[in-house]
Amino acid sequence: MRVKPEQIAAHLARGLEPVYVVTGDEPLTVLETAQAIRDAAREAGVSERLVFDVDAKFDWNALGAAGASLSLFASRRLLDVRLPTGKPGREGGAALTRLAAETLTDDGDVLLLTLPKLEKSAQSSAWLRALERAGVVIPCWPVAAAELPTWLDRRMRASGLEPEPAAARALAGRIEGNLLAAVQEIEKLLLTRGAGPIGVDEIESLVADSARFDVFRLLDAAMAGHSARALRMVRSLRVEGAPLPVVAWALTKDVRLLYRLREALAAGGNLERLWREYRVWQSRKSLLERAMRRLTLDQWRRALHACARLDRMIKGVDERDPWAEVDRIVVLLAGAETRLLDAVG
Repeated sequence: MRVKPEQIAAHLARGLEPVYVVTGDEPLTVLETAQAIRDAAREAGVSERLVFDVDAKFDWNALGAAGASLSLFASRRLLDVRLPTGKPGREGGAALTRLAAETLTDDGDVLLLTLPKLEKSAQSSAWLRALERAGVVIPCWPVAAAELPTWLDRRMRASGLEPEPAAARALAGRIEGNLLAAVQEIEKLLLTRGAGPIGVDEIESLVADSARFDVFRLLDAAMAGHSARALRMVRSLRVEGAPLPVVAWALTKDVRLLYRLREALAAGGNLERLWREYRVWQSRKSLLERAMRRLTLDQWRRALHACARLDRMIKGVDERDPWAEVDRIVVLLAGAETRLLDAVG
């Protein structure tokens, strides 16, 4: 069974399932969903909780033994398993399958498995199918930009604030996608001015700009083709005093990688082999491939020249504004103005 995070409260009110799998790359939603399950388990009399943090040296037999043993303190227990890699491996997959099929259904224990967004291979794995048959899978996706104002409006009203229509949109612009920052800002608003109606002016004067404008998210936005968002991130990094050498290093590193990938692919290279050779994370493959194919090999070469020019600007050899050159490279990465490459030295 699959349940959305916003449905979990109503689901838990009907009783506990033997298995809960909370997966996704939105930290706040994963955290709150898992906590709701822990709270519901405690209210249902599952008073003992065993926590298992899975790493490379984790003994899956210990989890199986815990599931098979009797509790000394309670008739039911919560087996709280954290799997930060999202990959249990063959041994872990077998242990989770056995636990769901044999143990939990017999003794009333509850398994809570939290893990990041699953790769495609894991989504069709036997162990996940076994866990889903035995209980509930809750995928926690990031809130889309178009849905964020509505999400914030609900959250603010639940806390006691009464935002005017444009207030939630104003807050969304301040915290762009950072739900943890959103919750903190809502709590600060309540402490600062109390519950009740709130307008745009108060939002703009009281809420700090907590958007996730770090350089790595800037790169992801640019490579995804979101030029306007990436340029806004550049402005924020500049205002915040981000070190230009760090920004230049990150930009150059990814441009150089994309140039090498495009060059190897043009020469008949195998993309999967290239991913392994350059140690590209699975989560970035799709993004990098789209960005790589957006420009020709010659255009990527010229983008690399732009990074070299940025380096000269930072060192004072070229007296022009290096932040303007960062803007230029970001636009090129996004593919919004590829004709500008003709002007790159």
